[in-house]
Amino acid sequence: MSIEDFPVIEDFHKMPRKLIVKGGTTSFSPEAGASLQGIVINNTGQAVKEIRVGIVVFDERKMPVRNATTHPENALLAQGGISAFSFKFQDHAQNIKDYHLYVDWTFEDKES
Repeated sequence: MSIEDFPVIEDFHKMPRKLIVKGGTTSFSPEAGASLQGIVINNTGQAVKEIRVGIVVFDERKMPVRNATTHPENALLAQGGISAFSFKFQDHAQNIKDYHLYVDWTFEDKES
């Protein structure tokens, strides 16, 4: 889902019924390296847990040069919940421009 396809946030009914992961701010400095921050929105219809966000970073020739995974702030999200995540690559020599984000999770079992 590209940023242009991202639905209006005020109406969760227009959003796809899935866990949505969106990249936001990227930054770079020679001392700190490259970083990317983003959010995860739960629109699955029920609570989810064990959330893991992954990233693949591509170079200018569209070749993958990095991959990593992280857990967002809240690993348990109720329906409509939003959580933030961050990736930091200290040895990356430029700003992150081309990347693919993906998310993995399990549904929260009410009986546990």
